[in-house]
Amino acid sequence: MIEFDLRIIPDGCTLPALAIGFVGGFAIGQVYIIPVWTQDPSMMASLQRISPDWLDFLFTSTEIPDWTIGHPHQHGLAVSVAGMLAGGGAVWAVRLIGFGVLRQEAMGFGDVVLMAMIGSFVGWQPVLMVFFIAPACALLVVATAWVIRRPREIPYGPYLSAATLVVILFWKQIWPAAERWFDLGPLVPVTAVFGLAMLGVSLALVQLIKLALGIPLYPEEEVRYVEEWTPADQ
Repeated sequence: MIEFDLRIIPDGCTLPALAIGFVGGFAIGQVYIIPVWTQDPSMMASLQRISPDWLDFLFTSTEIPDWTIGHPHQHGLAVSVAGMLAGGGAVWAVRLIGFGVLRQEAMGFGDVVLMAMIGSFVGWQPVLMVFFIAPACALLVVATAWVIRRPREIPYGPYLSAATLVVILFWKQIWPAAERWFDLGPLVPVTAVFGLAMLGVSLALVQLIKLALGIPLYPEEEVRYVEEWTPADQ
C-alpha cells in the first residue's frame, strides 16, 4: 500500500524482515519449501557422458546433497542466503540492463531489497518463480490503468508480493512445470545468464525499432520534487 501511494518501498519494512528470514532459517533449520539444491540424477548422468572429464565433479548422481540432511541448521541458512542472492540479484541485473539500454530506471532499488527479503524466506528456486509470475499478476491491472491514465511508471512491489503468495499457496501445482529447469543442476546459472543476455538484446531491438520509427529513444527528464524519507520516517 505504501508503494501504491508513494512509489517507494521503505527499508524499514524490508530489512528487518530480511534479518528475520536469516535468523529463522538458521535457528529452526526446517523452514523451507524445497532444499537448497536439487538435480535429476539421470539428467546428470547424461550430461556427464558428453562433458569433459575435468567437469565430472559437477554432475553428481545424488538428487539432494547429503550434507543438507546431516546439517539442518546450516542448510536452513544456506536456503536463506541463496534466496537472498537470487532474488535481489535477478532484479538488480534487470535494473542494470534496463538502465544501460533504456537510460531510465527499469526497476527500483526498493524492489531489489524486497526480492532479497522474499528470497530469504522461500529460497532461490521459489523466488525466481516469483520473478517470472509477477508480470502476469501485474498485466491485467497495468493494462487497465494504461487505457485509463497511461502512467509512465507503475509500482511493481505489490505484484512481486502477490506473486509470492501465488507461489506459496499453489506450490504443488506450479513446481512440476518448473522442476525440469531447476533439475539441470550446474546448467541453471548458465541458462540464467543466457536469459539476461537475451533481455539486453531484446531491449536493444526495441530501441532500434523506435529509432526507425522516429520515436525518441530516451524519455525527457522530468523535474519532480520528491520529499526525502529519513530512516526515522520509515
